[in-house]
Amino acid sequence: MAIQADGLICFAAVARLGNVTRAAEQLNRSQPALSAQLRGLREAVGEPLYVRRRSGIELTAAGRALLPYALSAERGLRQAREWAEKVHSGQWGQLSLLASMTAAEYFLPQHLAQFCRAFPEVQVKVEACNSQHVEDLMLSGRGELGIVEGELSRLDSALSARPLLEDRLVLVISPQHPWAAGTPQLADLSRCPLIQREPGSGTRAVTERAFQLLGLERRSVLEASGTQIIKELVMQGVGAAFLSSLAVQREVGAGQLLMLEFPELSLHRPLTLVTLEGQPLSLPAQQFIRLLTAAQTTAESSREA
Repeated sequence: MAIQADGLICFAAVARLGNVTRAAEQLNRSQPALSAQLRGLREAVGEPLYVRRRSGIELTAAGRALLPYALSAERGLRQAREWAEKVHSGQWGQLSLLASMTAAEYFLPQHLAQFCRAFPEVQVKVEACNSQHVEDLMLSGRGELGIVEGELSRLDSALSARPLLEDRLVLVISPQHPWAAGTPQLADLSRCPLIQREPGSGTRAVTERAFQLLGLERRSVLEASGTQIIKELVMQGVGAAFLSSLAVQREVGAGQLLMLEFPELSLHRPLTLVTLEGQPLSLPAQQFIRLLTAAQTTAESSREA
């Protein structure tokens, strides 16, 4: 007869408590059921494991030799239960995120920091790319959650979308730009050297669509695939750029960039959460979505107050 894990668990409880009745109560079992497990364990070992004394249970030499293994089994069961509880509550596992450049650099960090503090045993992986690439990678199964700028480009795809928050694109210039001391008109944009994002970027898609609707020409002098390099180029006076208001708050506050408003040009787009249609989400992913939703609800309440 082979040793069974359940028999080891029962033996560990009896050895620790020194009493079969108390061990049965702690394990929430009937005394006959526990005694049957102990009997099976003794038969598997081939030696008595304990003797009964007036003072309680006394382990035999075989029982003392077996005890470390029994305690290890008991400890392993306890740790397995604790781990299963963490998995069940979303406190353990993996979270794979794909995010557009703007979302990855200026929206996600504060929320990821909060998530990592709340769920330190969840392994998080974030990959940043442009919005079009996020959609492509989501469809290939590379990520569980995605965040893109604007609406999905594939309306008939297997992707599901929900807006997270409204983002605003603004035109930024350096303090030394000729427009810094004046009041440019909308038509002036056709003559303004612009630094723009690469094709596939949500920021570029929104600005291109707005220029087309207004009948404006775009004078692109440089194309770059990252927000930070574009900000540096604008500060160096290479040109102006349309960027997310989330991305330029620090530089505008420090006076390194100036933000221009055109009443006729309202560039709003959502940051959109993307999932695979019909695909069950892991518990860590569900917890992260709850965190994002709660954060946005709090932010909206603060704005209304």
